[in-house]
Amino acid sequence: MVVLAVGGFAGRTVYAQTTGEPVATRDKSFRIPFTVDPKDKPRLREVQLYFSRDRGAHWRLYTSTRPDQVDFPFTAPGDGEYWFSVRTMDLEGRIYPPSVEGVAPGLRVLVDTTPPEVALRGSNPPGDQVGVSWSVIDDNLDLNTLRVEYR
Repeated sequence: MVVLAVGGFAGRTVYAQTTGEPVATRDKSFRIPFTVDPKDKPRLREVQLYFSRDRGAHWRLYTSTRPDQVDFPFTAPGDGEYWFSVRTMDLEGRIYPPSVEGVAPGLRVLVDTTPPEVALRGSNPPGDQVGVSWSVIDDNLDLNTLRVEYR
């Protein structure tokens, strides 16, 4: 059994959940860790990384590596959401799963290298209040992470 690693985004290595929102990164190049069950390693020839840019409708082989490795290098050709899945090939050349069509992703990553366009405008409300208005243009804006600080 091969599992894409689980955790949080750290540096240029992607650790992710298999459910919920995709992990976001501003890097086009990152590493995708995987774990092969130790009892399966002796019978495997390779681990294959597949990706999809259309939410799993079409999968493409990206690269393969030996089962004793710990990650895949990946460079996204552009911004957007990427789904990842793995397949294995045993020593007899059998592939598992036999097809990636319809397979749920083991990892979802949102690559967003375009910085947001931000415009801030101060205002002069009455009294001791501070006022500010803003406009932000970003394809992947998360208002829960927006923070305005002042002194």
